[in-house]
Amino acid sequence: LTITSLILPGQVLAVPAATMPIPAGTQSSRSSSSPATPSASTSVAASVAAATPAPSASSLDAVLDYARAQQGVGYRFFSAGPDAFDCSGLVVAAFRQAGVSLPHQSRALATRGSVVDWTTESIAPGDLVFTSVVNDPTLITHVGIALSSTTWIHAVGVGRTVSIGSLPSNDRIMAVRRIALP
Repeated sequence: LTITSLILPGQVLAVPAATMPIPAGTQSSRSSSSPATPSASTSVAASVAAATPAPSASSLDAVLDYARAQQGVGYRFFSAGPDAFDCSGLVVAAFRQAGVSLPHQSRALATRGSVVDWTTESIAPGDLVFTSVVNDPTLITHVGIALSSTTWIHAVGVGRTVSIGSLPSNDRIMAVRRIALP
């Protein structure tokens, strides 16, 4: 599919359930690597873990270091690097560094891992933070990765780059999920 693809009523769209692997690499390999073309996930089945163990420091560091290294990279819808990212593509690529495969779609990502009640417990580095950028407060449309209890990194949108900033206010956050890392 492309941005100009047309799907008519009555047609069936079959989308693979998993993303393609994101090449492991560093920021310096960005210019020599060709971008991966991930597949979308239609799976919305909950995969909530009863309890998510604390990730190993090296796995969490791999995720966060990769995400930080993408700061300044441009936005492109349905891209998961290395030359551009959309919000879920940044998450997919970062967690791939720790060997974790995730779907390339923010609403599908919001069904993964364990729930974090951000109103009663601190958001931790590596947590996925979900918001909406549309006027429907029930529709998750954006995701970023917490770097601390007060900052996150996210692929902001068209005409912008991957950026580090303050977490949205509690009333703008729609969900927080913690992904188990090896």
